[in-house]
Amino acid sequence: MDFELTHNDEPLTIRAEVKKDRLVLLDGENKHEFAYVSLDAATHLLTANGRNQRVIAVKDRETVYVSTPSGEFTFKLPATANGDTFGEAGGAGGDKSKLVPPMPGKVVKVLVTVGQKVRPKEKLVIVEAMKMENPLVAPYDAEVVKVNCTEGQLVDTEHILIELKELE
Repeated sequence: MDFELTHNDEPLTIRAEVKKDRLVLLDGENKHEFAYVSLDAATHLLTANGRNQRVIAVKDRETVYVSTPSGEFTFKLPATANGDTFGEAGGAGGDKSKLVPPMPGKVVKVLVTVGQKVRPKEKLVIVEAMKMENPLVAPYDAEVVKVNCTEGQLVDTEHILIELKELE
């Protein structure tokens, strides 16, 4: 999953892949691979080249604060109107009617039902990924056509969680 971030007022694109107990980060041509263990909701232990690093990551609306042994970092995430940050288009060619999680995680709350009408930026599902709860939001006025997930279900980035039909 690609993340468009801002760090020190500079745009930054990072690709993050979480695979069971591995975290792979790509920024440009640099690849960083870590063994990954969550210690609590915000604290993670990353191991690379035999070195352990404790990393603390806390999300507050459109800002992620990261503390590592090598420094403190603040990243701005693109925000929706109400401050929620995730809601990825999951269909072929970025089909916005099919929503997928931004990274593998666990569905912690399903907030809609089939047939329900939703407004732009309305929360549809909350997915916990890397111990942070991330809402998926409606991209436009729509009707929920299909709910393909249940609370507690583990999902990956190709799992279409919600299918929508745009209202005219």
